[in-house]
Amino acid sequence: MITGIVVALLLAVIVFQYMIIKIDKDKRHEAGHDKLTGLCNPEHLMQKMKELPDKKKNRLIIYSDIAEFKLINEIFGIEKGNEILLKQADIIKKHAVDGYLYGRVGEDHFVVIADEATFNEEHLYECRETLQNVLSDSVYNVRVCFGIYRTDNMNESLSFMCDKASFAVASIKDDTHSFIAYYDDTMLEAAIKYKTIVDEFDDAIKAGEFKMYLQPQISAKTRRLTGAEALVRRIKPDGTIISPIDFIPVYEKSGLISRLDRYIWEQAAAKLGEWKKAGINMSISVNISPKDFYYIDIFNTFAGLIKKYDIEPSNLKIEITETTIMSDVPNLMGELEELRKAGFTLEMDDFGSGYSSLNTLKDINVDVLKVDMGFIKETKNVKKSRIILASVIKMAKELNLLIITEGVETEEQVDNLTKLGCDVFQGYYFSKAIDVNEFEKRYLYRKKAG
Repeated sequence: MITGIVVALLLAVIVFQYMIIKIDKDKRHEAGHDKLTGLCNPEHLMQKMKELPDKKKNRLIIYSDIAEFKLINEIFGIEKGNEILLKQADIIKKHAVDGYLYGRVGEDHFVVIADEATFNEEHLYECRETLQNVLSDSVYNVRVCFGIYRTDNMNESLSFMCDKASFAVASIKDDTHSFIAYYDDTMLEAAIKYKTIVDEFDDAIKAGEFKMYLQPQISAKTRRLTGAEALVRRIKPDGTIISPIDFIPVYEKSGLISRLDRYIWEQAAAKLGEWKKAGINMSISVNISPKDFYYIDIFNTFAGLIKKYDIEPSNLKIEITETTIMSDVPNLMGELEELRKAGFTLEMDDFGSGYSSLNTLKDINVDVLKVDMGFIKETKNVKKSRIILASVIKMAKELNLLIITEGVETEEQVDNLTKLGCDVFQGYYFSKAIDVNEFEKRYLYRKKAG
């Protein structure tokens, strides 16, 4: 009897100790691994790096980034976002060989530390194709980019190595044809410049450094002003003018473009309201970028501006690019049609620059086509380009669309475009984009007096 009790107690102690050990082991595993994917977290990954036997071996730090992942979560839900992350984690586990380290180091960022001699780049292609198919029931394509940093020093910190690889990712973010990039030192310079431009944005907005510039639009028939396009320049306190070429791509990539666009829309609407009170009837065209439709309630924003400044919708014209129309914005066509019904004029900018211009035009109602003369200058076959341009203008006339030709630089172009039936000119031949005060002095007050 006593023996049985002793045995039972011993078994209980053993079971208890086993449970304690298991709980402790589970806790340690949980502390070192990502809850969603089960991969190492950064802290555990750094510990494993310290345990590598040969720290001077040539290795690759492969860092991945899923483009617009936050947007994917917002549009399709967190569950679908998690599905994408789990798919990528599965691919990493599938192809990891002995000696590889891997883990999740950020919301949508994974890292693999691989032996350069055994690494197979084809696995990255498989990962890209697999993730592209996760949203197969949508027109949205998941885009994953890989930055690769070569090193023979595992004493470097994980964050340092990931930063280097992330600079490589940043170098291809805007290149939809590339998804793999290897780090080099020029990328660090580009990353520093990028960060500086982003970090300066808030202070520049508060200081009023972003200025609305206006480029005149001239009637082909009367050679008089018919409107203007609102563009943006940044003017630093020392008077230095920074071209939008230097900051617009950065803001588009970082998501700040929507804040800048709203800022310019507000300036344009306020100026139209001011002109209306002065008895001047004039229009300004403003640009909408693809991301604006994701982050801004476009219809209510523009309707609010019309009400706030007591202006006509037809005087605050809206420019959209073919790229915007071809993007995966949900209910884009519905929003654009709602704007037209409210009295806004829609202009398709850069018509002909994409691959599906005619198909796009078939599916959307716009009022104006803007054609850039650059597509003639950038080809060796000028004769064919002129024939195409003539056909575009003729087609626009048959569709009752107004044609604005941008990039007009010579008198010969003006004469030829007039003969072809172009309605409005915009370009350096008439004027570059100028600040609002100069625009008013040169055109509006003289026009009003006349």
